[in-house]
Amino acid sequence: MKIMIMMVSLLWLSGCATSTYEQRTTAQGAAIGATAGAVIGAQNNRAVEGAIVGGALGAITGAVIAEQKVRRNQANARQTQYYSQQRAAAKPVQQRYDDREHDDHEDHSKDHDDDDD
Repeated sequence: MKIMIMMVSLLWLSGCATSTYEQRTTAQGAAIGATAGAVIGAQNNRAVEGAIVGGALGAITGAVIAEQKVRRNQANARQTQYYSQQRAAAKPVQQRYDDREHDDHEDHSKDHDDDDD
């Protein structure tokens, strides 16, 4: 039982010492898998074997999850860059101002001013 506690503690500590997202996620998966494997294995008096198998399966699962997230983030970054380039390349639409409509309003206001006299 002491070996199991020591293995789980070492796995958790190694998960804190890693620097990249992939390494952290793999280590966390290994720690969770080792803990679950040890608990399940302890029911059959095989806690160490359970911790080893659970740790390996957890590490694989953590690595797969991390890889998928990294790929999703890269795809999102490429898409964002593409749309930013498309927006920058697009010519801005200039709004047109109809001078005649503006002049008509000025003429009406002058007509009203003349009526007051």
